[in-house]
Amino acid sequence: MIKAIKFIGTDFNFEPNKTSKLLTTFDKFNLFVGTNNSGKSRFLRFFFSRENILIITDNRINEIFEEDFKRQLISSLSTIKYNSSSYGFEYKHHTKVNEFLNLIDTKSQVFFDSFGCFIEGLLSIKEEDFIESRVYPKHSLTRVISQYKGIANNIINKINSLQVGRDGFEYLYIPVIRGLRPIQVEGANFTNEDSYLKRTKKDYFAGMKTLNQNIYTGLSIYKDVMKLLLGTEQQRESISDFQVFLSDNIFFKKVILIPKYEEDVLHIKIGNEAQREIFNLGDGLQSLITILFPIFIRRNKKSLVFVEEPELHLHSGWQKLLLKALNKFENHQFFFSTHSNSFLNSKRVKIFNVSRVKNKSIITYTNLESSKVKILDDLGYRPSDLFQTNYILWVEGPSDKFYLKKFLYELFPELRINKDYEIMFYGGSNYNHFLKTAGLFDLTTIKTINRSFGIIFDSDRESKSQKYNKQKLEIKCIFEDDDSFCWLTKYREIENYIPISVLSEAIMKVHNKTDIDVPSGFFDDRCKVIDRNMNISYKSRIKLEDDLFRKIQMNGDGTLRGISFREVKKSIENSINNTASKTFSINKTKVAEYIYQMSFEDFIWEKELKKEIHKLGLKIKNANGK
Repeated sequence: MIKAIKFIGTDFNFEPNKTSKLLTTFDKFNLFVGTNNSGKSRFLRFFFSRENILIITDNRINEIFEEDFKRQLISSLSTIKYNSSSYGFEYKHHTKVNEFLNLIDTKSQVFFDSFGCFIEGLLSIKEEDFIESRVYPKHSLTRVISQYKGIANNIINKINSLQVGRDGFEYLYIPVIRGLRPIQVEGANFTNEDSYLKRTKKDYFAGMKTLNQNIYTGLSIYKDVMKLLLGTEQQRESISDFQVFLSDNIFFKKVILIPKYEEDVLHIKIGNEAQREIFNLGDGLQSLITILFPIFIRRNKKSLVFVEEPELHLHSGWQKLLLKALNKFENHQFFFSTHSNSFLNSKRVKIFNVSRVKNKSIITYTNLESSKVKILDDLGYRPSDLFQTNYILWVEGPSDKFYLKKFLYELFPELRINKDYEIMFYGGSNYNHFLKTAGLFDLTTIKTINRSFGIIFDSDRESKSQKYNKQKLEIKCIFEDDDSFCWLTKYREIENYIPISVLSEAIMKVHNKTDIDVPSGFFDDRCKVIDRNMNISYKSRIKLEDDLFRKIQMNGDGTLRGISFREVKKSIENSINNTASKTFSINKTKVAEYIYQMSFEDFIWEKELKKEIHKLGLKIKNANGK
């Protein structure tokens, strides 16, 4: 099985989002996802062509990490750890070094999956990644950083020493133009000439040799089945076995494939149904046969199978059935370009995000820790929500999503939500979890989800003089150091940037009110609104007046001894009256949704709001190459 590929040279339009030019962590099913024109299918063809790519398999990883080299790495890493500790500083991600040391002397799956990420971590190491326990000479830290990067470069040099050559795999490519019905006309009849194959080769693989047997479009299936049925006993059995496979895994009835004499299309008989032309099957079933036939015929050969958009013509149930059927091919490894939610949301796949940056497609492996996945699951997100957009803006809640979508539309109408960008909400204090690694705030997880991102925090300040939350300030600095968008609001929350007239109109419409008073201050809680027509309501919890409470304290036993009934009665009544209120809490999401539908023709933009939305819009445009 392929575990990684190494990009050789620089003259191509694809690259992993890694300094090492390694794309690692391949598994049985590997999905390349991203927006339209991000380069998913182009990368699939680039990979399939094997030009400028070094294939790294399980065995080749063992070649890299032979015993002497592993001992050298273990010794070097242990020495660097000891030196940094004695100098008075510690690498923040030392746990990753410890994990690598524990795994490096094994041949485990975990080691294969971790070494690429480990190399990349060492190559990008910087001074901020160290915790200072005492004052140390500047040159000491520089030396340690250089030593860590040296180890990564030693591994890369080892990889580069491998030769590009035959890797023992058969390559199969199934293009997006495919089908089972002949389309080439000769006189009054259709021929079985594979025009899809000719088109695919001319468009994508011009100049390459001996690829006919590696590209399968489905148009040749009539001749392929006939040839096998008229061939050797083993070839005849392969068709019989394929019919059984279709019967057991797709149709759940007995299936017979028939290349009928003097016909130009394959016929099929399912169960007790009458024999019919295969084009009389639904498009989904035809698509399944197109994909499964060439894979099944190669079932005993080690194969790398590349399929463009396998979900075409398949509803979600068929897509899951296809994935289940493909999982039965033990000798095969699959690489899909896809937009399918069903494939993306499966738990048995590896996902690689493809995004367009200027003239290049950047491929990033998306690796989420199980704890982070749980948080995202709890928030209601699936992989398909996160990986099929070029930019993700994280906001606090659903009402903020409506506001930001409206603001961006007004200033940047050319940007399209769900394609150019997506808005996700992190659910209040949940940012503490998915922005923390080993107890420290960093961008590891958020970068894994999508390489282009921004975040907005409500300051929640109740006055101009109130200090900002320290954690939010720390996160703001991390985002800004990464040149990513982060807006920590100056005012209390987003509602404080909406003109009072606009907010009042929305609240009255949503809550069917006619006479309300919305707090107008920038630090007021504008979600607590006074309704002048509302009956006064009282709270059950009251606070006794200070004079009465002092007398009760002086008694020392909590009794009302020596205090007149009239005084107690008056104090309680005053306390109850102090809770009198005509306020109600607005439905923030409904109000925001109403404002989203309003015309902004006369909307008066608050200065900070307009400035931040303009910055955000430019970031999104840049992520989409606009």
